[in-house]
Amino acid sequence: MAYQLTIEERPTYVLATAVGERTPANALRFLQEAYAACVKSGRSDLLLDMQFTGPSLNTTSIYQVISDRVPNGRNLRKIAYVDN
Repeated sequence: MAYQLTIEERPTYVLATAVGERTPANALRFLQEAYAACVKSGRSDLLLDMQFTGPSLNTTSIYQVISDRVPNGRNLRKIAYVDN
């Protein structure tokens, strides 16, 4: 399944939903694009709905993705996520 992103601007937060294969590249892309949507909308609260398929990422991959996004994530007030 190809990566696909949907952004919804809610009254007080941005809802970002991604579907596709669970890979480090898709996870990183999702976090980058969701953050960009927050900046564009002027909102600092973000709800991430990760609907990726496939095996879980290993600990090293998760750490690398999160480490890469921490500087921008610090600029947001609240971040919540759902991993289906």
